[in-house]
This record gives sequence, C-alpha cells and structure tokens, in this order.
Amino acid sequence: MNSSLEKRWRRDSSPIFSTKRIMGKNNTEKQIRIEEKELLPNGFFTKDGVRVCKINRVPMITTAEVTVVAAHSPSLIFVRITNHIRDKLVLREPSKVAPLDEHELVEFYYVMCPIEERAYGRARILKIIKDPKDSTKKLVQLILIDDGTIVWADSTSLVSMDPDRSTGVKDFAYHPWQVQAISLAGIRPKKTPQNLDQKWSENVTKRLQRLVNGYQTFKVKAVTLSMTNNDYGVASVASLFGLHVRKEAEEGEIRSRNHNLLPEEIDIGSMLAGGLPREVEAIRLYDGKKQERFEMRMTEDEKKQSKMEPFIEDYRKQCIMGWKDDVKENEERADSWANNLNSVEIKDWTLEELESKKYTYQSRIYISLEGAHTISPWEFYGRPIKIVVDKEEVEKVEKEGGEENCDPSGGEMQIKEAVMLGQADAMLKGNNVLKNHATELDLYYSKDGNRKQITKEEIERVHSDNGRVYGICQASESRAEYTGQWQRVEVLQTNEISAIVRFLDSGGTDMVMYGALFHINPIHTIEPALCVQLCVHGMKCAGKESWTGGGSSNEKHKSIELFRRLMREDLPLSLSVYRTSDYLIPHEDFLREQRSKREAFMRKGVMFVNEMKVHGGTDDILAELRDPSLNLVRKDPYAPFQIKTPSN
Repeated sequence: MNSSLEKRWRRDSSPIFSTKRIMGKNNTEKQIRIEEKELLPNGFFTKDGVRVCKINRVPMITTAEVTVVAAHSPSLIFVRITNHIRDKLVLREPSKVAPLDEHELVEFYYVMCPIEERAYGRARILKIIKDPKDSTKKLVQLILIDDGTIVWADSTSLVSMDPDRSTGVKDFAYHPWQVQAISLAGIRPKKTPQNLDQKWSENVTKRLQRLVNGYQTFKVKAVTLSMTNNDYGVASVASLFGLHVRKEAEEGEIRSRNHNLLPEEIDIGSMLAGGLPREVEAIRLYDGKKQERFEMRMTEDEKKQSKMEPFIEDYRKQCIMGWKDDVKENEERADSWANNLNSVEIKDWTLEELESKKYTYQSRIYISLEGAHTISPWEFYGRPIKIVVDKEEVEKVEKEGGEENCDPSGGEMQIKEAVMLGQADAMLKGNNVLKNHATELDLYYSKDGNRKQITKEEIERVHSDNGRVYGICQASESRAEYTGQWQRVEVLQTNEISAIVRFLDSGGTDMVMYGALFHINPIHTIEPALCVQLCVHGMKCAGKESWTGGGSSNEKHKSIELFRRLMREDLPLSLSVYRTSDYLIPHEDFLREQRSKREAFMRKGVMFVNEMKVHGGTDDILAELRDPSLNLVRKDPYAPFQIKTPSN
C-alpha cells in the first residue's frame, strides 16, 4: 500500500458518536461543562433524502488473540480476532442481488464486491476512475472490510449491499468490520538525512511482512489512551506479539489440540527495531494518544504501477453470469425435507466400505486422532485418512522397489521417504477434507431459509420407535473455532431442557439446548460420518471402577492419563480393528431400554480395536499401557463385553 492509499483507506473522520455541547447559565463559551454523546446509527438509513450507509469499526481497546490478515506498514496492520464471523458475511447463491444505483457508486460507499468465483464480500469504495480502454466504463478501487486488502474491480461486477434491493444481505450492514486496524506501538521511522520526512521504507515493510508470516496467531495488547478517541477510523495503537507454536513440550509428551500451543510472546515491534536499527527507532510510550502514524514512502515500482492500468482479477471484470436468485424455491425445498426426520440417515463406516474407499492399507485402518475428545480407552475418536493415493501406486512401489522398500522382518511394508513424500501430507489432506466440509455446511445453514428447528417431541417420537435422529447443531464457540459453526450430529438422548449429541465429523459428545438443533438437508447425509468412535477391546481398568462409571480410583486416573499421553496426534495411527458394535451380544431388545443407561461403547458404529501403531512404527502403543508392572489394566477377552464371532 503506497502513501496515498494509507491516507485514503478511510474518511478524514469516522466518528461513532455525535456530540452535543451543553452550555452554562449565561450561554458563554467558558461555561460549557460537558458534551453529551449519542451513538450514530449503524446500517442503511435515509439522510437529507439520500440513502446512506454506515458500518462501524471496533477499535482495539484490550488484549485479544488475532491473526494478521494484511500488513501494509508498521502504522497500518489489519488483524482479525479468532472468533470472527467473516464467513457468515459472504454472499453466495441462491440469493437476490441488484446492480449498483448511481447514488451507490460514490467514494466511501459500502457495496458487495466479488472476493472469489461466484461469491461476494463486503467492501468500501475508495476511488473511482475511468477505464483507460473504454471511457464509458468505470474502474473502482475498494477495501475488503472483512479481509483488509485493497483490490480493483470493474463497476459492473459490484452489487448493492442495501437490503431493500439485495435480499440476501438483510443484516450485512449491521455487523462491524471483521478486521481491525492497528499501528505498532513504541516504534517510528528513524530520522536521517535520507529520511527527513520520516516515512516507512519498502525494506521495513517487507521485513515486517516476513516477521508476521512466521507466526500463525498473535496477541494484540492495546496501549492505554489518555483521552477517548471518537474517530474509530484511526488505527488503534497496540503492541503485537507472535505466538510461537511448539509441537512438543518435551520428548514423548504429545499434547492435545487444545494444549499443544505454548505461547512464547515475541514482540514484533521490538524485533523490527532490533533487526533494522538504521531505519527503525524504538521509543518509550506511555500514552497511545501520543503515538504518531507514519506514511509509507512510495517506491519506484509503485510510481510506475500508478501510471499503468490497474490489475483486475477475471472474476471482478464483469457481473457474475447466471447468478441463481430463486430463494423461494430453496426455502420450500427446506420445508419438504424437514418433514422426514425418521427417514434421514447418515451411515456409519463399515470395515468393507473403508477398504473399498481406500482408507486401509495392508488390512489396517489409518486415522488422525481427535485428541481433544479422548475420554478413555473405551471412548476415543479419530478421522479415517488415506495414507496412500491408490492401490496401483503402492503395487508399483512394491514391484519396482523390491527388497529395498520392504521390511525384511516380514512386518508392514516400509515405503522409502522419497516415495512417502507424496503421502506424508495425508493428515493435512484429511484436515482439508474436514475444513471443506465445514465450510460447505456453514455457508448453507448460515442462511435462515435453510434452517428449520427440531423439536423435543419430534426427537422422542423417533426414539420411541428405536430410530436414530440426525440433524445439524449450532456448535459452541470453542468447537466452532476449529471445525465450523454448523455441524452434523446424532441425537443420543434427551431430557427436559437439553439433549446429548455426538458430533459425527469432529468427534466427541456434548450437551446442547434444543434451540441449537435443526433438520438436516438430505444432500448432507450422503457422506458417512468423517469421524469414527473407537474402543479398545480386550482390556479393562485394573481397579474396581469401570472407565465409564463414576469414581476416581488411582488405577482409573493413571490409566486414562497414560492412554492420552500414548495417543499421538502429530502422526497417523494404524489400527487393527476386531469388530464393530453391530456384533453386540446384548440383544437389540437390550438397546431399547432407557437410553441414559447405555454405555458409550454400545452406540451403533463403534469400532473395537485390539492393536494400534504409530505410522511407520512396529510396536503396539498399547503395550506400555498393558505393562504388568504398572498394574493399570487387566486383560479380559470379554471387555468391555463379549463380541459375536462370524460363526455366531
């Protein structure tokens, strides 16, 4: 971003409060005592006969965990808090949109701009110029207010954000910017003969961008202001700390997703000043009001580019062709499938289906462990992943590699690292499958017309017929942060005010209110659950207590703690699956008993495991848990219960 853009990303003043002077008795200027503040309206409204729009920005006034989405200079960094709703403010089909009116195509007006193929995001117009190739057309420079990036677009590609014209954006104008602008506290450009006007150089900005690219998340700590600033368009003065990701606290100790990030606060401003002492100067700062914001010096390349035609992505060169806007048809379809709760089914994985879909290799299933939901050896969860691309490729490796690629001891074939590099990203690919699935559900169920609530009576009616109830659940904030807000669930049991559900794609169970449960569209039931529930077969707790019962004996506590530590999350696990819960000896009549009395391993689709290895390893990781000297578990061929054999 060049210096002119740093001035133009906002208006000269963006107040959030209107002020009113209160005069003294004699109405003299000296006797003005206070200023009353009135919050300015947010969203679309009519002012002086003209339709206008205001979308507030939230200043950074405290400490927060964020991601950096755009670093234009040390005086202008856009960050986004982790619990943002940016994805909910993206307009997709089907929804009704309208081209811009003349009064909307003006500087600083809010519009919807293409952010990718067939999707619109919120934007604000910064500049309008004539198309150098066609004087009848206009090119528009915009800032994407939820991404903090500057783009150019043809004016015909933009659509209205006014809910009176584009029905799909009914509340978009009432949510604040999803990015917040900050200015790094405690640093400034060093004043030198070559930089008398104290502007940031290109070298400083590039160093800043390299620094922020090295961290996944950051902590922002706002600097206290001696006076409240009513101009919320000004970048907030704050310190930025990189949170260093440490995978292991110590050798052999693997932490779950919720505990593997050990924050090590790296002050980005200090690193910038320490790395470029000739260009950046550190200063003491006690009052954020005194921190100056500095412009960036325009480079020679930017000067050349300013004289050239702006670069425009193909999907911003014209209106989106064939945009679907039949919202009514979509809502009627949602009503039709909402009436068939008892016929909705999401299939559990079977061993045969896992093999046919190539989730197995040499008769073993590979999973990515969901460590955050590991309860005990009798209840844990994992997502099947593909460790090889296809059978033909493995056969080719085995045929061409000969003995060089095989384990001479007769164990699992060990594919050489040079070949494995093509498969080493199996966990990342598995995560991408989950992420894409979550995005699809979020985009669909975030629209009111695609949701219809499930009632307690509907659930109990299906349960009374021994049926299974599937739906969509609005997940809690902590769960939604990783795996999406709208998730597929099975309702396991109910009580007066809430229900217990199993999350089919992210693993684990939770208690949720009925208001968070909605009918699921049949198109989202085709794929089996992405996550399977697992149970170790053939052993039980050495103490008197069961892993599933109450109490906290020493054996129970230590065995669960050791089991969690042994379960690796950073590498795929290969499992030998003995049977699934379809082979339960307790008759189906037993499962018709009160649902609250059922153990977790009695659920449908649970897979019983008798051996686990870390991918590439040869030792059963359960061997340490079974170590007799620890006296934590006992072998029992019928634990947690007897399982039918095929001959039964």
